[in-house]
Amino acid sequence: MYKSMLDPSGGLTFEFDPLRPLHANEDSRLQWPEFPYKQVTIDRVRARAGKELTEEAAAGALLMACGQETGALFQVTQHNREDEGEDGHTIETGWRVLERRFLDERAAFRQAKREFIRGEKAKVVSILDAQAAKERAQQEQAELAAWKARQIVKRHEDGSKYDGDGVNENGVLIPHGFGTLWVPEEKYLTNVGRGADIKRVVRYEGDWKDGFMHGCGTYFWASGESWKGNFLRDEMQGKGVYTSSERDPDELNSGRGDTARESNNCEALRPNQRIRYLDASQHVCWGDELVRGCRVRLFDNRHFGDPLVSVVKRYNVDLGEETEAVVVRYDPKTDRHLLRKGETEETRWLSLSNTNFRVVVSRPIARLLDE
Repeated sequence: MYKSMLDPSGGLTFEFDPLRPLHANEDSRLQWPEFPYKQVTIDRVRARAGKELTEEAAAGALLMACGQETGALFQVTQHNREDEGEDGHTIETGWRVLERRFLDERAAFRQAKREFIRGEKAKVVSILDAQAAKERAQQEQAELAAWKARQIVKRHEDGSKYDGDGVNENGVLIPHGFGTLWVPEEKYLTNVGRGADIKRVVRYEGDWKDGFMHGCGTYFWASGESWKGNFLRDEMQGKGVYTSSERDPDELNSGRGDTARESNNCEALRPNQRIRYLDASQHVCWGDELVRGCRVRLFDNRHFGDPLVSVVKRYNVDLGEETEAVVVRYDPKTDRHLLRKGETEETRWLSLSNTNFRVVVSRPIARLLDE
């Protein structure tokens, strides 16, 4: 509903439908699609008043008369088209007052329309925001309920305990998702025995799959050392960050340090950390050993034996066909090494993070002379 602020009586009000304007035709000369009175009404006023009356003046007269044709004709007769001054020049009065009323009303309507659209838009945005907030709250509640539903606590006879995500398969709780494996601290286990309320420390924190330590995680040794990287069926595999038992004086985190949920940023290592490559939990090399000229032996195939075995036995790990290569350089942005195959000129970029390889121990290329 539009209410005119220019009408002294305050009676000029009309509804407008943006989807059904009366003057939306391209040949309309009013340039006001929402003008409340039809074109036939304007034409009748012009026909009775005279052809000299413009459409804008007729429309202004209808606005002043609140749409009544007789009132519009009265406004036309009350305003002469023009008056002459004493010097013979015409003064812009008369019907131009009606035209000016039309132009002013059109400008006021456009401003009111913009404000109305902004107000309606704000209402719609508020409704949508409230609906989105409600949906987010429902989603958070559903996620929280799902998280609580998959939380399990599994205790073992040796005093260790698993706490985290899991599934129930035929009444058996299986770690699956993100969780923490706690083990009894040795000194407490020795002093108080297995049956007492023992103190536990974190042994592994990270991803699990079907009861295996599988994915990204952090393994903690009893000596205080830790390794953060990828795990493959209970075995440390590939590139990771090794943290020694010596605490960093600048470390602000309490407890064991970084958790497995945090990003594995190998570029910002602390003084007590080094890059370490492992294969089936066996040490392969340190990251700073892969310098230019270092010889490595690559293995094309990797066999872990029976996948149903709960823990991969190291003696059950077989390495397949091997290829010897030389490290040329390292690209830290892509975490890849440029390797040259054997004694040839064939080179290729390769990521050693998840590649099975061994460092070849340097050997002399000539016979030693007897002293």
